[in-house]
Amino acid sequence: MTSGLLHKIDARMTVRGPQRRVTFPHKLIMDYLAAWYICTYTQNIEEPLKEAFQTWRDVEEHKEIVRACCGLMKGKKEVIIHVINLLKVEILRNGYEYYYLPIMSSLQNECGLQTPLFVEYPSCGRPLSQVLNTAKLVVIKGLTGEEYDSDVTCNADIVMHDDGAEDTPFGTSHNHWYIQSGVMRTLLKRHGNHVIAIKLKSKGQIIIEKMKMNSLLPSSTLGYLSLWNCYLPKEVLNSLAEMPQLTHLTLHGCEPRGEGNSLASHGELLVAAIKAWNGHSKLQVLDLRKNYLSVPVSRRLLAAIAVNCLHLEWLGLVQNTLSGCLAGFLQNPPPALRELYLEETHLEAEDMESLAAAVTAGKLRHLEKLSLGDNKLSETALTPLLHALLNTLGDRKLVLNLGNIWSGITIAPSENNSVDHYLQLLRAANKTGSLFDQIFNQFLWGSLLESVPDF
Repeated sequence: MTSGLLHKIDARMTVRGPQRRVTFPHKLIMDYLAAWYICTYTQNIEEPLKEAFQTWRDVEEHKEIVRACCGLMKGKKEVIIHVINLLKVEILRNGYEYYYLPIMSSLQNECGLQTPLFVEYPSCGRPLSQVLNTAKLVVIKGLTGEEYDSDVTCNADIVMHDDGAEDTPFGTSHNHWYIQSGVMRTLLKRHGNHVIAIKLKSKGQIIIEKMKMNSLLPSSTLGYLSLWNCYLPKEVLNSLAEMPQLTHLTLHGCEPRGEGNSLASHGELLVAAIKAWNGHSKLQVLDLRKNYLSVPVSRRLLAAIAVNCLHLEWLGLVQNTLSGCLAGFLQNPPPALRELYLEETHLEAEDMESLAAAVTAGKLRHLEKLSLGDNKLSETALTPLLHALLNTLGDRKLVLNLGNIWSGITIAPSENNSVDHYLQLLRAANKTGSLFDQIFNQFLWGSLLESVPDF
């Protein structure tokens, strides 16, 4: 205590008499000692690292401990390599986020490595050929006109990330330049087996065939594929059949492209690709919003998902027509399903009955969020579902979104939350204003909102 590392606090009376207690004056000291234990108390640092930080979320929650580990292991790579491996798993499920760079930069600076193992290009200011050779993970957010040595040995895993932002090195013609780039085509052709994630997002329409992706896919290493507002040739959809290793697939607002490729054939090709996985799919996230699939195609699609996507946790089918399609799917839905988004899908009363039956039978026991907004569902149609939720949730909670509300209503069974309670809320909203306004005004103090939406 004389060193200042510990502070003495008031004695606490116990059955053995008063006991003196001490505490740390600052959490950073606790973080440092935890890092010291991980790095110096054991001979093999890899095992305690795996035990202490099992996911990227652990790294985010305990950044100071990880930083301290990097500082204690100055000049060594073990800590940062473990963090990069966790980040790759996170990217393959949820994609690349802008705030990963400052976290990784801080950790790498603390490690004191002369050559960074995580690089975001082109902001790093180094030649692409060089970073592909020296780094372990390279995120390519744009391509420049620099000379690219396609014969360079690539030792990095590659994430191609174009989020359609306007503040890019390419200005207003960013997407056009990015897609037309011979550098990208060369990179995919030469080092495509190192690409683990691709995201292309545009406010306009990207013509994927210009990138020659149809000749570069399938890829045995690609785990994340996210295409927004894209014209898709059928070759790209066909290639999905040979990629059961995907953990994330987004086809958002994608339109068919090419002779004989209609909306119907577009959907059928997708169904055929999922069926080809033959139950071996590793898919955790499937986002098919705004594909405008018809009822027959949607029914076959849901049947294929139920049989072949057994690890699915997140499913988005917004703005596809699903009227009467849920019954078959919900007889045996993916057992790990946690979030289901069905806004603007023309759901009817029979679909609510199917949802209610699945909830009652325990088929959706892991469901945490259900979004049914903009389906014009009546009070009578919603009643069976509310009954089922309140009767089966037990200690669990479920966020039910019935309108344009970001947080939704938290369904939490209790004596004060009956079906009539929720129906009264909906009835009041229909008479006097939006559902959001009614929840905010009437139930701010009743904690029906899981959280106040962030504007």
